[in-house]
Amino acid sequence: MDTSTIPTTNLPKHKGYTWVPETSNPNQNEMIGDIDPQKFLNEFRQKIHSINSVSTLNSDPKTYMQALRSPEKNFWIDAIKTELNNMIKHQVWTASNHPPNLKPLSTTWIFRKKTNENGNLTKFKA
Repeated sequence: MDTSTIPTTNLPKHKGYTWVPETSNPNQNEMIGDIDPQKFLNEFRQKIHSINSVSTLNSDPKTYMQALRSPEKNFWIDAIKTELNNMIKHQVWTASNHPPNLKPLSTTWIFRKKTNENGNLTKFKA
């Protein structure tokens, strides 16, 4: 490779990245030198990676039945009761008879474990 054609000025400066020209190295996939693993992912991506890793380990139930079958069943039942009581308190709906030709709206429960800024579990939310 002729290095005289490689631009060396006005290259964009990116935090944590450097421009490396291609070489004729047959082992170009092999990393050489002291490479800090923390440089592979920038700080934001490291945080997202950590959050995603934790969230897949501690996944919330996707359905009502999953919540009732989980080891945290009693916490989810309490969260459901709290949510239903709040709906009644705020008069979210009015019970009524519907005409036979109309189908009532269905609902879906969404279950989430809420955490504080330190990542500690603070609440089960339904």
